[in-house]
Amino acid sequence: MILGELTVLWEESIGDTWQWRLNRYEKLRVKIGERGWKVEAIPFEVGCRGFLAESVGRFLKVTGVN
Repeated sequence: MILGELTVLWEESIGDTWQWRLNRYEKLRVKIGERGWKVEAIPFEVGCRGFLAESVGRFLKVTGVN
């Protein structure tokens, strides 16, 4: 299971809250994992003016998009 969270923000703010958002899903990820599912939480950011953060590439790779 892939938990993806898209955040659109000012380019200057990209990356500032990535770890916070990742930690926000930790309890849910563990609960789902206890039920036998393999879970990956991937927050990703797109700038409001179109800039794609590195996290978008990670998300696309995990989902199988080349």
